[in-house]
Amino acid sequence: MAHILTALVALEHFYILYLEMFAVEGKTAKCIFSLTDEFIAQQKVKAMFANQGVYNGFLAAGIIFGYVIQQISVIYFFLTCVIIAATFGAMQRRIKGFW
Repeated sequence: MAHILTALVALEHFYILYLEMFAVEGKTAKCIFSLTDEFIAQQKVKAMFANQGVYNGFLAAGIIFGYVIQQISVIYFFLTCVIIAATFGAMQRRIKGFW
């Protein structure tokens, strides 16, 4: 079960990579990330999202890499990175009054 959940985390981050790098102007990305057309139209927003997409891709690739080399410590490291990033993101949203 842990392997299935870990694989789902990797797949989710590959999907986030896709949304942030290639589909940020799409309906799904706008809904998930609460984006407006005006915000996306700003000069550097697409580059910012593409950069975030690269980081999400590295997290997913790191998890998959851990499976390929069969090193649980590598998998744990990247899962810990995911947890820290998610916690930080949740705290930022809460502080800024989004929730």
